[in-house]
Amino acid sequence: EVVLTDLSQGVELLQKNVALNSAALGETPIKVEELRWGKEAAEKVMPSGCDVVIGCEVIYQHDDETAQALVEAMSFLIREDGICLMAYEFR
Repeated sequence: EVVLTDLSQGVELLQKNVALNSAALGETPIKVEELRWGKEAAEKVMPSGCDVVIGCEVIYQHDDETAQALVEAMSFLIREDGICLMAYEFR
């Protein structure tokens, strides 16, 4: 199963992209969900956690509260034997 997430304003576009690329995506079930950072939000989206978390350009605000919420979400989402890959360019 693949779960793609974004903030509320990006979910509709993400759903359209999944629909447009469904033939190339094969038989893997794909869900699109809203995810704001934080443990509680992550728990609602993926209550059992993930084997792999991939994030790119996920930071929109550079403050302690946002960083803490991101850490909480990733700490919850990544299973004990899982992996998290993040890419970000500070701008």
